[in-house]
Amino acid sequence: MDKTNVRIEKQKQSNGPTKYLIRWIDLESGDRKSKTIGTDRTAAILAAGEKQKQQQKDLEKPPFTLWQNFIEDDLESVELSLSRGSYELIEKAGRFFGQICKPTFLAGIDVGMIEKFRNYRIRQGVRPATVNIDLTNLRAMLNRARRRGLLDHSPFDGNYKALFLSEPTPEPITLTRNEFDQLLTAAPTKQWRGIILVGYFAGLRVGEILALEHIDVNLDLGMLYVSNKQGHRTKSKQNRSVPLNTRLKEYFEATVGDSRSRQLVFDSTSLKPGKKFERRIKGVSSYFAEICRRAGLIDHTGKHRFTAHDLRRSCITGWLRSGMDIKSVQQLAGHESPLTTLKYYAAVSSERLIEGVKHRDVVEKSHIAIDA
Repeated sequence: MDKTNVRIEKQKQSNGPTKYLIRWIDLESGDRKSKTIGTDRTAAILAAGEKQKQQQKDLEKPPFTLWQNFIEDDLESVELSLSRGSYELIEKAGRFFGQICKPTFLAGIDVGMIEKFRNYRIRQGVRPATVNIDLTNLRAMLNRARRRGLLDHSPFDGNYKALFLSEPTPEPITLTRNEFDQLLTAAPTKQWRGIILVGYFAGLRVGEILALEHIDVNLDLGMLYVSNKQGHRTKSKQNRSVPLNTRLKEYFEATVGDSRSRQLVFDSTSLKPGKKFERRIKGVSSYFAEICRRAGLIDHTGKHRFTAHDLRRSCITGWLRSGMDIKSVQQLAGHESPLTTLKYYAAVSSERLIEGVKHRDVVEKSHIAIDA
């Protein structure tokens, strides 16, 4: 009994029979707790035995894993298997959750903490899609803890629909051809023009563009190879090849060096690179906003209308509008699931539906004119 801190006590009543209660110390919080069982001593003994078994079971597993220790171990375990962007999203979700909910022990995380985290992020004005990304990454972390035997269950079990937010169907933000030309004109260097061209015509993510080496450009076959490398992994963890269109082939013919070289294609200091790869990505994303402002692509508040990732969205949407099938677009885009690609396809389909309705109106009017 002493090891698990469970004991039975009598509770004498001035008027009435003696009652029994059990007392114990909560292993997680250290608080003293008690529960009144009733007048049946045998029932009290059984209840104490069950509580003792439960505490003994808890002592045999690591429920006292500190949240901070778990976060450090978990990030280390996934660092080499995920793309830099995915890793940063997991790190951000864990850091925000720790700051907002301040859990001490991993096993102490419950549904209430998850709801507190979600509601706090909503009050910050974060978009539902971003909140759901945070929740998805937090859920994945707790699932990994369960697989390692650090948790019996996850607070997300059976609560997925209640915890996650509904999201409106996203409409992709894409550039028109004129807006794309404005960006190219405002690009300050050849390397920046190359980044814009690769994003718009090959649909690569910013990290994938910055990881390109000369060896990844095959001008003879007209292919661009996007592959996992040390220090950078693709988001889907899959290698892929993207055909070069005429504009890209002309650019690379004029700029790319030895095709056997492992040197980066885009390594100019004009890209504002940091010491670490993720800082280079942030630097490119930040400076792209400045190029938008130079190109006059701003809204009524003076804020840039596009991000570097919108080049990729424009490319994927263009492939879909050209009539390319979903599976092919998924492969070219490097999406892990066609459902991701369908988010773009839904928007394109709505435009085609509108065009179809307008076309039918014209046909109907012509029939009415003939009948008349």
